[in-house]
Amino acid sequence: MKLTQIFTLLSVLVLSACEVPTDQDKPEYFLGEPELAGKACEDSRAFISEDGQEVIVDLSEFTLQAGGPYRSLQRGNCTLAVPFEVPENYQVAIVPAKLKGSHDLKEDTKLSLSMHTFLAGNEGVKSHKAIEKEGLGDFEIGGYRDLDNVEFSKCGGDVTLRVNFSAFLKTKNKEEESHSSIATLANENGGAFTLIFKSCKKK
Repeated sequence: MKLTQIFTLLSVLVLSACEVPTDQDKPEYFLGEPELAGKACEDSRAFISEDGQEVIVDLSEFTLQAGGPYRSLQRGNCTLAVPFEVPENYQVAIVPAKLKGSHDLKEDTKLSLSMHTFLAGNEGVKSHKAIEKEGLGDFEIGGYRDLDNVEFSKCGGDVTLRVNFSAFLKTKNKEEESHSSIATLANENGGAFTLIFKSCKKK
């Protein structure tokens, strides 16, 4: 079944790497070439900004709607992987931005949203929300959590920065259409995640 354009992820998604080192001087760093995968971003593109410190993801629109003339179940997901060389004598941690949007759910409908922001090989931060309340509404998941306990990488070396998000819409209502749209994925500076640096402890 052909999808329409009610579920809009982001026309332009900017991933800013914002350094907050504990030292007086900030480390110099450059992000690697990003890769996108998944149904929600299969026609999208990602590229590095000229200064090498931002990833811009130009996402195509895709629909998530169920009920009425549509199937009872719709889902979409997007994964982003960015290779990164941690500056020498530093460790890095990645923390998520907020994923925001809106929905219009009819009776007997459930919307599930999830986001996972992490360094490959680490647990990272997972956010999940299930919405079953009928009617119009807004949602928000993600955001900074407990920054005193974020997971840092090893000192220096190569890591992969990851952001995965997905949406799942299911209904038992065969008469009415439900839908949802994601409007933004951004931190205070407009980026989809933030990098935090700290100096490696000297032995």
